[in-house]
Amino acid sequence: MEIKDKKFIITGGAGFLGKHVVSLLINKYKVKEANIFIPRSVEYDLRKEKDIDILFKKFKPEIVIHLATVSGGLGYYKEHPAKVFHDILSMGTNMLEASRLSGVKTFIMTGSATIYPAKAEPPYKEEDIWNGLPDESEISFGLSNRALSSEILLYRKEYGFDGRFFILSSLYGPGYNFNLTHPHVIPSLIKRFDNIISKKEDKIEIWGTGKALRDFIYVEDAAEAIILALREYNSSEPLNISSGEGTSIKDITERIAKIMKFKGKIVPDLTKPEGRLNRIVSAEKLEKYIKFKGKTDLENGLKNTIKDYLNSKK
Repeated sequence: MEIKDKKFIITGGAGFLGKHVVSLLINKYKVKEANIFIPRSVEYDLRKEKDIDILFKKFKPEIVIHLATVSGGLGYYKEHPAKVFHDILSMGTNMLEASRLSGVKTFIMTGSATIYPAKAEPPYKEEDIWNGLPDESEISFGLSNRALSSEILLYRKEYGFDGRFFILSSLYGPGYNFNLTHPHVIPSLIKRFDNIISKKEDKIEIWGTGKALRDFIYVEDAAEAIILALREYNSSEPLNISSGEGTSIKDITERIAKIMKFKGKIVPDLTKPEGRLNRIVSAEKLEKYIKFKGKTDLENGLKNTIKDYLNSKK
């Protein structure tokens, strides 16, 4: 698909992933800035149909990339399961239906690896989605993602509508909002290390044993994969966007400690939850259909992320 002259609505376009998607579209794929509309939550509440109706009447897109979601980590999902489920589902359903009714050519929605069953064998493949319930600690996020991925499939079946659902593994990289109340794993650790170092404390606690494995993908690589999949992956079957590699929380913590020159102890807090123990997401289909593999290794990605965080404090 040629996208240079298309008009886009990108929800979450001012967010962590969205900023990188927008930058790539403008700088690499030569989409005109005037052809990209980024709705802001202060003006458009995507949970409300009337706000979305106004949005689509004001800016008539040909492509919609729906990145907006509920920000937060494991703690937030556990505290507010009903709200998380409702907000994700209502935003996604409203955007999908408005896109269909407005004649949008292609609709992209992103979800999370929480969609996968708690007992699935890693690396998680797209066909594993319905082989059991998601992990209890992430069930609201996982089930809402399943519902939306199914809705996209049904829209193609009934309406011939070109919707696509991409499953993201854990994102990290420059541009993260470190002021979030519930940051994700890597930014949370970076911020905690910085606080501990500034206070000259000699230990840091990590949730659980530290043995839990996570699949991290650098945000710029994820943005590139989304655009490539927009151009080349014409299917409503879910597609993983991941590194396909697992790294333990302990390893991540030790890497960050080394880069930030922390000399103290890393202490596991066994009273805290750590979610599922192994969440590695297969990149096999991604590599097969769009020939994509991330360019940024974990060590350099962490260095870039830490540098960006420290610069943001100046």
